[in-house]
Amino acid sequence: MWQDTAMMLIQFGFGAAMVPTLLHKDHKPSFLSCISTATLGVATVMVFLSLKLWLGAFAATLVSTAWWIITYQRYRINKRTGIPLVTIPPWLAWVPPL
Repeated sequence: MWQDTAMMLIQFGFGAAMVPTLLHKDHKPSFLSCISTATLGVATVMVFLSLKLWLGAFAATLVSTAWWIITYQRYRINKRTGIPLVTIPPWLAWVPPL
């Protein structure tokens, strides 16, 4: 199916765009962004597999794995620098605790 090839090429495009982020020592997205994107990547793989888009699933697996690596890199950076993994954004700070 042409859709399988198209999804594979799109996923490889996403993967190629991530190479600078993977290779840079310190510049990474926030931990919450990394872990949510990695998790959604796994969901994307599951969807592709359920549709029997094998090439798309393979490429999405590579991209999701790259996001898990970036998540680990961000975790290490936060631990080294003492930055908390998750912080409450200022616009949400006014919400009373449950």
